This record gives sequence, structure tokens and C-alpha cells, in this order.
Amino acid sequence: MSLNENQKRAIYVALVEADEMMSELERLSLNQSTSGILPQMDTSLPELEQHKIIDLVHQVRKEIKAIVELFQLQPKIRKLYPQISGIINTLCSDLEDVKSAKLSGYGTVDPSLKDTLDPHLDWILELLLSFQTTDTRNKKI
Repeated sequence: MSLNENQKRAIYVALVEADEMMSELERLSLNQSTSGILPQMDTSLPELEQHKIIDLVHQVRKEIKAIVELFQLQPKIRKLYPQISGIINTLCSDLEDVKSAKLSGYGTVDPSLKDTLDPHLDWILELLLSFQTTDTRNKKI
């Protein structure tokens, strides 16, 4: 049984995503969630459910490992900076989309938002973009 390179790549990508999702499930089930200013997480999870999730994670990872061994898929080292950069790019795009000029898609926009909301969003965008520019030049990450 063999796979061509495109098939291997497709399976590899799906397994990486599955493994990452298992890490996220494991983190959440162990009450290691992070809450921010707006997103608040109710971390109460019955112990039985917690054990079921951990068991599920172990079973899925066992199958992932079997597929990796079966098709001799090789782990690849991923650089952290491109992942951080992607998150920052997505966040910048999302923040640009809620500036006052673009909120009209959700209804009439109060003209004062240009002076109240936009400066805060602009400052966040400036911070994010300056971080990205600095680290791209310095290759610190």
C-alpha cells in the first residue's frame, strides 16, 4: 500500500490538525483555559467528563501514531514566528472590519464612533503591526 506525495501531504495536514485539536481538548478538559477581558470560560467540568475527554484524546493520538507509522510520515519542525504572524494578520483584518467606516453593514453608524472607537482600534493595529515588523527584521521568534 503506497501513497503519492500529494496524498501523503493531505494526510499529514489532516493529522497535524487532529493532533492540535486533541491538544486543545486536553488543555480545556484539564481546566487550563485562558480567559481574557471579554471571553470568560466556565471551566467547571464533571470529573467523569474530564476522564472521557482525556481517554478520547489518548485513543485518537494512538490512531494518529498508527497512521504515521503505517505510512512512514515524518514529523516536520514548524517555526513559531509564521504561526504568530498569521494570528496577528487575522486579528488585524478582523479589527479593520469593525472600524466605524465598515460598521454600516450592521446598521446606521453613529458618526461619533470615528472619534471614539477608531482611535483605540488604530492604536491596537499599530501595536500589532509594529511587533510584527520588529520581529520580522530581528528574526527573534
